[in-house]
Amino acid sequence: MEVSRLYDKNRKDEELTRLEARKKKREEIKEKFAMERKKRRSEKKKEKKRKEEEEEEKEPSPETVPPPASVNLLMVPQY
Repeated sequence: MEVSRLYDKNRKDEELTRLEARKKKREEIKEKFAMERKKRRSEKKKEKKRKEEEEEEKEPSPETVPPPASVNLLMVPQY
């Protein structure tokens, strides 16, 4: 009787340790994927910001663009 009780206790302890190990492993995997997601998001933000800066460099501001040479300023009506 005493032996079977010890056996049952040991079996329960082993099951608990297995369950705890699984739970810990699951948490580690979740953390790993969360870190990867965070890393991808930050890379996407950096890429988007870099593309926006490139677009700003490509598009000259209207203040700095000279009028086309074919436009005769004398022909434009003065208001």
